[in-house]
Amino acid sequence: MAVVYVAMGSNLGRRVATLGLAKEQLVAVGGLVLTDSSPYYETEPESIPSPPEADSRAGPGGLDQPHFINSVLRLQTDLAPAELLQRLQRIEQALGRQRGIRWGPRTIDLDVLLYDDIVMREEALEIPHPRMHERRFVLEPLCDIAPEIRHPLLGKTARELLKGLNREETIRHQV
Repeated sequence: MAVVYVAMGSNLGRRVATLGLAKEQLVAVGGLVLTDSSPYYETEPESIPSPPEADSRAGPGGLDQPHFINSVLRLQTDLAPAELLQRLQRIEQALGRQRGIRWGPRTIDLDVLLYDDIVMREEALEIPHPRMHERRFVLEPLCDIAPEIRHPLLGKTARELLKGLNREETIRHQV
């Protein structure tokens, strides 16, 4: 079985409950076994430009949106990467995910970070996740469960990537 790391995030609705439901649904059907889970973190949303239709939702720095709750899961799977992505997208849809503004508000976001040491770049899926090494809200929870996991392209551990981040983000344990 392959070892995969999946990032979870939610900033709409009952955020913690939604992440819990996503975890349950990931393993309910088979093909995935949850082996570890980071604590939940509350994090600031990515800064995104205000869309023209944003009106009162836009603050001075762009779209105003609630903080995220983030976590990272380690799973074992016999699903191929494309099958895993389909499973994640079905769960997102079942939990009310509506795609719209990139990096905008969402009930749930499930992203494949790493899949063994596979490197792939397809239209629908890139492994490793192309921005994971830039995001404290991914690296900090990843370090909780796998600090020595190596990024297959950069050759650095999750701990080294976290230490090398230049930008500060507000991140705090939630649960």
